[in-house]
Amino acid sequence: MRHADILNKLDEIIYVVDMESYELLYLNRAARSLCAGERETLGRKCYKVLQGRDEPCHFCPVDNLRDDVFHCWEYANLKFGRHFLVRDKIVSWRGRKARLEVAVDVTRQQREKECLERRLNIKSTVMKCVRLLEQTSDDEPLTDLLALVADFYMADRAYLAACRPCGERVPQVREWHAPGVPSRGDELRRWCKEGHAAWREARERIVIAGPAGEEDFASVVSPPGVDAFMSVPVEWGDGRGSGARAAVGYLGVDNPRHAFGDTSLLESVAYVVRNWEERRLLRRYLEGLSFTDVLTGLGNRNRYTAALEAVRGAPGSDVGVAFVDINGLKALNDRFGHDYGDRLIVKVARILKTVFEDCVFRTGGDEFVVLCRDMSQMEFSARVERMLALFKAAPDCVVSCGSAWKGALQDVDRLVRYADELMYAEKQAFYKTRVGQRSLHHSSLLEETLLSLKKREFLVQLQPKVRLDSGRLVGVEALVRKRDAGGLIPPDRFIPLLESEFLIRHIDFFVLHTICSLLATWRRAGATLVPVSVNLSRITLMERGIVGKVADVCDCYRVPHSYIDLEITESVDKLSLESLTEISERFREEGFSISLDDFGARYCNMSILTRIRFNSVKIDKSIVDGICRNERARIVTKHSIEICNELENARAVAEGIETQGQLDVLRSLHCHYGQGYLFSPPLDIDVFEARYLSPSAFRVPLPTNSGS
Repeated sequence: MRHADILNKLDEIIYVVDMESYELLYLNRAARSLCAGERETLGRKCYKVLQGRDEPCHFCPVDNLRDDVFHCWEYANLKFGRHFLVRDKIVSWRGRKARLEVAVDVTRQQREKECLERRLNIKSTVMKCVRLLEQTSDDEPLTDLLALVADFYMADRAYLAACRPCGERVPQVREWHAPGVPSRGDELRRWCKEGHAAWREARERIVIAGPAGEEDFASVVSPPGVDAFMSVPVEWGDGRGSGARAAVGYLGVDNPRHAFGDTSLLESVAYVVRNWEERRLLRRYLEGLSFTDVLTGLGNRNRYTAALEAVRGAPGSDVGVAFVDINGLKALNDRFGHDYGDRLIVKVARILKTVFEDCVFRTGGDEFVVLCRDMSQMEFSARVERMLALFKAAPDCVVSCGSAWKGALQDVDRLVRYADELMYAEKQAFYKTRVGQRSLHHSSLLEETLLSLKKREFLVQLQPKVRLDSGRLVGVEALVRKRDAGGLIPPDRFIPLLESEFLIRHIDFFVLHTICSLLATWRRAGATLVPVSVNLSRITLMERGIVGKVADVCDCYRVPHSYIDLEITESVDKLSLESLTEISERFREEGFSISLDDFGARYCNMSILTRIRFNSVKIDKSIVDGICRNERARIVTKHSIEICNELENARAVAEGIETQGQLDVLRSLHCHYGQGYLFSPPLDIDVFEARYLSPSAFRVPLPTNSGS
């Protein structure tokens, strides 16, 4: 068998080249297959056929060849896109000095090697990024981190751009670019915030090669010199595990010359940056908690101490100090509950922050301090006057205040003590006059209330309670209003004040007398009667002999007790559960029905349902409002209705039904009773009588699309 036949059977690529002329003298089958696209091969230059070059290859090892041993080397063939391991030696080919080359295609092995090296480089780069971020908690290491990323990809530019999901903040951009390469900071901010919000939210990697030939590419990276780019999404939460995204954006590189298309390093670095940023946010949050009053959001005593220390460290400043203390907060908490006290504290804090911005600190339960640095006496005094005017305009915010200002201050502690003493003196004056003023105020308010009742400024309105399936009238709620020259005044404008002065009983009994008189009139006229609900304040419930007093009123008008439904609120926190249970049972023994009003308005005190036998439980409007759009509200309503249906003689009544959707949901939850503006608003007595008193009109019209 000839040598050529043997070589043709081998899988290796074998060819023979003239040493002087570079002409191809022989190619075996594998070599011819590699050059299948060439029309002619023999006699042509090896560098033209095999390398696609016009002149001898600079890497050709012709000067290193010998005739007694093979010379081994590797190279990447750009024409064929393959990697070869080559063995060369000098041979005599048909009388001509020639070069025998045996090439083995090691492309797969080379790619595996490059992939492994790339993975190792990625791991090394990621570890460098981790160490870099661990060294500090500020933003400075991000630029150095981007330099590492750009170095790995041999890129012109690397950047991290992120903004809050709703875009209300200017995007934060960190960028590294090679010397001579212009910054893209402004464009990156614009892209992140405006032009490509959809891409930002898509949370997918982007790999685009240009230049500017594709419309999408041109619209994204239009500046000259950017021929390709890669980016991956990056986002981080608030660090508190709430699930909320604090920021979202992307990490990218421009013109990557190495590992183009491989975004694994970008993805790993994005993960590292996310963890670092979330830890940093959590650290800031925890630090903020230690310096922030949770209730008001103001600086707490720790922050005040730090601010005071800063003033001590910079003597010579113009400083203003004000102490503000809420008068009688403990008594208010005892009388109205701590929720009321908290709302008052927040209101005082809001007024102070409106005037003094970030110079306000809450240093105790009812105590605030204002510490203004580098502020003129005129401005500080003007702000104090504005603060006092705002407090005067808020009657429920009764405070004592002491303020002092000093220019070129040397001893801030002395100024603080002086302002505190002024506040204390004002507080003492308040408490000295409080008893006399309270007595005078109480007498004046009592006289005013009794006069209003005599002048019939208080009136009762009636709102129907209906069967949700048929619209049949099943009851009425009596609601008290006050009328003045400006029109009707809602109860939340006068009832809290009357409760605080223990005068609400006059209103409660006015309503009871009005309803009993109405029922007696309707009964004499032969009208069909339904129970009427009357609210009893917690203050009235605390009266000695209250059950007998209510019964006496009904008996005076000869109204059966069964037509009076007494509503008590879930939040009667001035009465213990034991006292409330005892009073409720005594009312039931007298034949009155008892309803639990505003169930779920403040909290869900389930124990009250286990102790008191209510005839009905009124699900508060605040829950009904959400049943169409809030699954949790629907679940709470569903189970509340089920509890009522299973309790003896306790029916669920939904308050504040205003839409057809709410009605449909309540029906689907097997709630049979309700009231609200969908059926009828509260009506004056004469309007109610004309509309509902006759037997033929003893039905509330349901909405036309209700399907009933």
